[in-house]
Amino acid sequence: MWGKVLHKITRKKTIQGDVLATELHRCLSTFDLVVIGVSNMMGSGIYVLSGVIAHHTSGPALPLCFLVAAIASSMSASCYAEFASRVPKAGSAYIYTYITMGELAAFLIGWNVILEHIIAIAALSRGLIGYLNTATHESVSDTLHEVFREHDWDPYVIPIILTAALIVCLGVKSSALFNTILSTITVIIASFVVISGTILADFSNWHDFLPYGPSSIFEGAAQAYFAFVGLDVVATASEEALNPFKTVPRAIGLSLLVVSVIYILSSAALTLMVPYTEIVDDSALSAAFVYHGWKWAEYIITFGALAAMTGSLLGTVFAVSRCTYALAVDGTLFKFLAKINSKTQTPIIATLVMTSIAMIFAFFLPMEILAELLSMGTLLAYFVVALATIMIRYHPLDLITGLPFDTQEQSENARLVKSCKWERNQTISLSLFLVFAILTNLFLALAKHNSNRDYAFTTYVILICVFSLLMAGSIIYFSVVSQENPSEPAYKVPFNPFMPAASIFVNFYLITHLKLITWVLIFGWVIVGLVVYATYGNFHSVLEDTQPSDPTTKKEEKVN
Repeated sequence: MWGKVLHKITRKKTIQGDVLATELHRCLSTFDLVVIGVSNMMGSGIYVLSGVIAHHTSGPALPLCFLVAAIASSMSASCYAEFASRVPKAGSAYIYTYITMGELAAFLIGWNVILEHIIAIAALSRGLIGYLNTATHESVSDTLHEVFREHDWDPYVIPIILTAALIVCLGVKSSALFNTILSTITVIIASFVVISGTILADFSNWHDFLPYGPSSIFEGAAQAYFAFVGLDVVATASEEALNPFKTVPRAIGLSLLVVSVIYILSSAALTLMVPYTEIVDDSALSAAFVYHGWKWAEYIITFGALAAMTGSLLGTVFAVSRCTYALAVDGTLFKFLAKINSKTQTPIIATLVMTSIAMIFAFFLPMEILAELLSMGTLLAYFVVALATIMIRYHPLDLITGLPFDTQEQSENARLVKSCKWERNQTISLSLFLVFAILTNLFLALAKHNSNRDYAFTTYVILICVFSLLMAGSIIYFSVVSQENPSEPAYKVPFNPFMPAASIFVNFYLITHLKLITWVLIFGWVIVGLVVYATYGNFHSVLEDTQPSDPTTKKEEKVN
């Protein structure tokens, strides 16, 4: 019994035949994909995070924070780019996990990414209303009934989310056109900020460049990292991209580069215009121009913020519909969600169902709570994709097809011995690496918490050094004993397994610093997901009645 359960939850998806076959409409060019990536990442970095980080964490060193965050994000982006060039399918992290780690792990990753997108939709719609309310001097909130204001309920989010859902339902090309318009506006206004900031710059504001010390650069980078969340939506669009093997990796890199340049230059302009002590948290750019008497520029900044958040909202609605579709196609989620409209070639039902859930979140939950719940799903996905990148590069089988790379005739038993021996070495070394990474991050958190207690702090620092060395040693050992397989995707992560390992560490570091309420929500959502999988996905999976393609599984069945 338990062997059957273990087989079910660890069975892996394979793709045989034409990997480009799809019911969706393949029409997105590299430019379209870049626009989707830029619009999805530009929702909060300039207009919200920059002021908070500069004022409380980094001071004038804000551009360095965004630079370090961009470098850290590029590691995750590189992992997504390699997988997109191998598996051009909707679902992104879900499908990558399904191929490398098995069904249950994939379902939970997809399930959590769906929640992440739902919360992001709710937060962005609330943010749009907040900006409109500020721009109209509270006139939006004044129109609400007293009951809504008393409970902080917001009915205006419903038409905003519904409009975004209808635009996405029109077709991927139509929503891409809207994204192009919004991204163009965002880039133009960001250019205005940079040019105007140069005119109004006062370099004396940079005299005390590191008021919070050198460590503030990395603390600020950890916060700025969340401004780059959303790059995975480009990989999600793989199933609708033209020549995805090349266009998707290229678009991931270009969109990250464009956003990084905008963030770094605009943050430099902000900290040159205003002393960091005078930066306003929630409206940093608008207040910076008012500080110099350019009150008219406040309206331009507000318009830019609305365009950026609207573009990010459209991108997030697109992403949640495709992720839901990917799970439903595989049968791990309700299959009616996989239905594609014949005219628009979009998953309309999945789009409307998930945005309806987002409307409920947005209506009842205030922005403060939604902001605290963001990012766990994405960080988990980044973590798993980095691990999967190591696995797919060094596995002796082609995990995508489930077939061996070696075309020469060899006995099945010989192949099985080779595969099992390699998997045992991989499991030991990667498991040790993950354990040491967890312990290192745990002691980092404890050291920060006990920084005023000399003895405890010193003890934790020693433990950090010990486990950091063990962590490095385990991944070096893995690289020595493992042989890279002969697969040649259009793009390969450089310095594998070290770059994906660094990405794993960075994402786990950020996961451990999320608030308790985020962990509670994720735990509750995972419990619901396990119930859904146990009662539906487990029995309706497309792999339920198929023979396992992995020879090791076949051998085990024969032995039993």
